[in-house]
Amino acid sequence: MVYLLTLVLLFSQAAALTAKPAEKKAEQKAAAKAEVVYVPAKEVEASMKKPGTKLVDTPKYSVMAFNRNTAGEAESHEADNDIFYIVDGSATFVTGGTIEGAKNTGPGEVRGAGIKGGKTWKLSKGDTITIPKGTPHWYSGVNGTVTYFIVKIR
Repeated sequence: MVYLLTLVLLFSQAAALTAKPAEKKAEQKAAAKAEVVYVPAKEVEASMKKPGTKLVDTPKYSVMAFNRNTAGEAESHEADNDIFYIVDGSATFVTGGTIEGAKNTGPGEVRGAGIKGGKTWKLSKGDTITIPKGTPHWYSGVNGTVTYFIVKIR
């Protein structure tokens, strides 16, 4: 949890991001200045069971936590830079290349079955990897389960 808070605080200061409390949606829509965001461990654990649940969601960045035990779809985002921090486990991750069977899944979002070409990374506990917006990326394999945080910066 310390790593999550550190990442959020560093990025909010470095990029002058607007942080908002995660506990109430009304508060998330209101704040205009940077604030400390605290997310209790039980909320983090619960969000890991519901992929895509945002722990923090602001106009400038969001934070999500995941448990993954299978490969996923390849994806690319026009607006979001991703920062992944591996909390536990290990996985094979691919960046760059071309998304195979690419389909638009929403505004500025592309997904597909995999990536042709690209660079393969072996991610494990403690690793961080950054993915600039527009860069295809994909968990091509998971060794058991991998637990990670994603910070998306718009």
